[in-house]
Amino acid sequence: MKNFGVPGTEEYSGRVGVFELLRVTPDLVRMKQHEIEDKVIYDYIRKTQSDYTDIYENTYSLIRQGVTTLEEAGRVLDSNILKVYNINRKSGLT
Repeated sequence: MKNFGVPGTEEYSGRVGVFELLRVTPDLVRMKQHEIEDKVIYDYIRKTQSDYTDIYENTYSLIRQGVTTLEEAGRVLDSNILKVYNINRKSGLT
């Protein structure tokens, strides 16, 4: 992969970013302003934004595709990806 001449970035060549994108709507802003519980907000996002994929789902998808490893995902994110992976592995989804 080409470095594009940016000094000190050689170690990142070939890496893949993992993202979580969320459309911040007026309803979400109001919910946060009224200090609505995070779980309620998360459930609302799931119901209203069909294209929303959280960072753990995105990472899990990359693991299943062979783009990254479970160990790398656990190192970069935190152990939650390991918990998700183990739950899915036990249920036969891997």
